[in-house]
Formats: sequence, structure tokens, C-alpha cells
Amino acid sequence: MINAALKTAAGAELSPDVIQRSLQNIVFTVDPLAGTYKKLLQDGVTAGTTKQADINGIFDLTALNEVTGDKTSAAGLGKE
Repeated sequence: MINAALKTAAGAELSPDVIQRSLQNIVFTVDPLAGTYKKLLQDGVTAGTTKQADINGIFDLTALNEVTGDKTSAAGLGKE
């Protein structure tokens, strides 16, 4: 399934070993990693794939933090 998508999108596949090793490094989380968004936006602007934008207020993690009992950070980009 992964190789089929890669072949369609990029025209080439990866070896099954590479795919297996890469999948072992994936960690699923409910944390939106808000602290990365300013850099992601800047990288997109630098690469010319997006325009500068105001991303303040894009997160409201109130419900998430209530449900998980954690203090997931909005990194200054919204409510925690």
C-alpha cells in the first residue's frame, strides 16, 4: 500500500526493509506539536510554497487537556 502510493506520487518505490525500518520510528500522539508551527510556516515562506500568515489563535487545546489530563502546550498560539 505504501509503495503503491509512493510509485504513484513519486514514480518510484522503496525497498520493503526501508519502509519497515521507517515505520518503527513513527510515534502516534494527540499532541499537535504546536511549537513547530512557527518554523513550519517560516520554512514554507522561505521555500515559496506559502505566504506569511498570522497563526495566532489557531489552537484551542482546552478539551484535549481536559480529556487527557495533560497540559499540552499551544506554544502561545491559542488556548491550553
